[in-house]
Amino acid sequence: VTSTGWDKRVSVWETQTGAISHMLTGHKQGVASAAFSFDGKTVCTSSPDGTIRLWHLETGRETLSFAPEGVGANRLRFSRDNQLLIIFGHNKTWALRVPSLEAIDQHFFENPVVERSS
Repeated sequence: VTSTGWDKRVSVWETQTGAISHMLTGHKQGVASAAFSFDGKTVCTSSPDGTIRLWHLETGRETLSFAPEGVGANRLRFSRDNQLLIIFGHNKTWALRVPSLEAIDQHFFENPVVERSS
């Protein structure tokens, strides 16, 4: 489950425990919409700042950010095969082919985040 708001963050909640598993940050303005991929591994968010971002749910890391010109996304939805991202705008609807979510997962498996302390 996610919650979005005008504080520029997306909270990802564990449904079994009610605890926040990740706090997704990166948008410059509030977050207007969020959608889960059908395999449950990715969430996509949109903001009035013009960006659309994909996030890897297991790690909480941003996997892709793009700002299609003229797209103001009110609502997002993945196709059942996770190959298309449907963007419902103010007066237009777009269908964008997204990178293979499996390829993104493989990238994160092969390139884990290493925390460094100063």
